[in-house]
Amino acid sequence: MRSLSDNRFVALLEAAPDAMVCVAADGRITMVNAQVERLFGYRRQELEGQPVELLVPDAARAVHPQHRAGCAADPRHRPMGAGMQLAGRRRDGSTFPAEISLSAIDTEEGILVTAAVRGVTSRRQAHEDLERANRSLESFAYSVS
Repeated sequence: MRSLSDNRFVALLEAAPDAMVCVAADGRITMVNAQVERLFGYRRQELEGQPVELLVPDAARAVHPQHRAGCAADPRHRPMGAGMQLAGRRRDGSTFPAEISLSAIDTEEGILVTAAVRGVTSRRQAHEDLERANRSLESFAYSVS
């Protein structure tokens, strides 16, 4: 039976706008929210108990355990993504660009790392479209002058 504080934590996790993945110190996924199911294409039952590297693209999978161990050894908030090319791996093997923010929570079972994952495919596409439009406008202005 869950305590009231556990129920509040689960409710908070489910209300988050981002995909939230909770990972134990051993690297196993302990809990995910509905946004994870939508973003990654897995059902939560498929993820819970699995190594978090399941959600990491193949190119980064080999080094991820060392990054994860470093985070567990020095638990603090870590916004990631600014100036970095981060990605997630969907159930079908495809990848998507992502921003990821890590936070550590001290629980009775030990440190739990929560990863807030935001897919940024549409934002990156809009940025690329804007850059392309700016280049076209500059080219047009140059040819007019």
